[in-house]
Amino acid sequence: MGNPLVNFDTTKSLQELDGGDWGKPTYTSDLVKRVHHLRIVPLKDFTNEDLRLMIGQNVA
Repeated sequence: MGNPLVNFDTTKSLQELDGGDWGKPTYTSDLVKRVHHLRIVPLKDFTNEDLRLMIGQNVA
């Protein structure tokens, strides 16, 4: 039945949910590369660290 507090499809990525494709990173820092990568990872596969990173970077 799923979590009633989650009102979106966690099998989708942030890119799929917001409809924006950032493309390849144009800056080569590890942080930028990681954030770009996480945009295409299904939310159900995020770790606590992934969530912390994306929230800390104000992404989606």
